[in-house]
Amino acid sequence: YDTVDVALKRLKYYNGVLLLGSATPSVVSYQRCQEGIYQLIELKERYNKTPLPEVEIIDMREELKEGNMTIFSRRLHSKMQQVLAAGQQGILFQNRRGYSNFISCRECGTVMKCPKCGISLTYHKSSNAAVCHYCGRKFPVPKTCPECQSKYIKYFGIGTEQVEEITAQFFPEAKVDRLDLDAVKTRKDLDRILGAFSKGETDILIGTHRVLSKDVQYKDLGLLIIDEEQRFGVAHKEKIKKLKENIDVLTLTATPIPRTLHMSLIGIRDMSVLEEAPQDRLPIQTYVMEYNEEMVREAIVRELSRGGQVYYVYNRVNNIADIAGKISELVPEANVEFAHGQMKETELEKIMYRFIDGEIDVLVSTTIIETGLDIPNANTLIIENADR
Repeated sequence: YDTVDVALKRLKYYNGVLLLGSATPSVVSYQRCQEGIYQLIELKERYNKTPLPEVEIIDMREELKEGNMTIFSRRLHSKMQQVLAAGQQGILFQNRRGYSNFISCRECGTVMKCPKCGISLTYHKSSNAAVCHYCGRKFPVPKTCPECQSKYIKYFGIGTEQVEEITAQFFPEAKVDRLDLDAVKTRKDLDRILGAFSKGETDILIGTHRVLSKDVQYKDLGLLIIDEEQRFGVAHKEKIKKLKENIDVLTLTATPIPRTLHMSLIGIRDMSVLEEAPQDRLPIQTYVMEYNEEMVREAIVRELSRGGQVYYVYNRVNNIADIAGKISELVPEANVEFAHGQMKETELEKIMYRFIDGEIDVLVSTTIIETGLDIPNANTLIIENADR
């Protein structure tokens, strides 16, 4: 059951008032406010009249049109120069370690994966190795594609190693350091990095959410840059709020959290929008509609006809088997299985390996598929009751 629905039902009997309080309201609640179903009450200022931080979201599409091919916007470069000129420090958040997020063949599209875990390998330039961030195993970087033997192997995505390298090139006069699991091998390494930053000897610190730990102290922080804000949890965001009180903040994200999006729409934050997919990336086609069995069948059949696979997300464990049966009846030519987090580990593992190997056409699953999986052949995602 849904708590809000139950509360509304009970309040009908008592003629009561339901007050929903949230810094990140659901899309459904916000839309109901826009339609006048709910009354929207906004807090225009923070508790004790604490000033809001200045936050900018930079449109890298416009940067690309103007000839900027780097990962840094001109605004970021300019702001960082101002901070360094004032003798202050800067922090660059990149919540992915390594140099590039995955290795792929440009000829056939094969993504290099860990043979044990089935997730994509991350390229680490410092060790010239392909590393599985799940089990920790290291593999030599392939010179040719294991599938088609093509030599067109390319690294995609940006990790902390790459950010550190490019930052050092852009700001050669600055002392740049990195704080993540790869940079800290011993306690001595950790003490050196933290000590240098707290004393002001380090000008720019690059790292994952590790830089939000209590032991990270700064001397005079002037700029905070957050990449992929949605990857930071509630506890991390609370720490970021404390950092934001007296410094400038630049947030980069493809999927802004509702609070950030709302603050941008009402003018509290400045926002720039990327309206096109990055180079060599196809845009995702998203459809929001009432449940329609004919449309579900059409989407599944279309994906299977081109040799692909389908995720069908249904986030209720108690009757997920019934839903899988319904999909089997709807598309009898497809091999349908279901998976959820309450299964035995060995059973769940077998199902996932079968899906990775292409033995399963449609996987009916709860939201456990949202992390740790990279299956390029599954290009259609159907979500039932997406509002929940």
